[in-house]
Amino acid sequence: MVGTARPRGPDRAAAGHLLAPLTGPLEHRPDADVREVAAEAVDVFPHAYGT
Repeated sequence: MVGTARPRGPDRAAAGHLLAPLTGPLEHRPDADVREVAAEAVDVFPHAYGT
């Protein structure tokens, strides 16, 4: 059924949280260096999850 929310496990939710800063900035900054964006996302991710 389209539009039905599916339960998401913690691993899947965490993956989505890591993916968002990787893809979002590139949509708004097409000239951004992919490696720099990825490094920023990887730096932020542990802070968000407290590890």
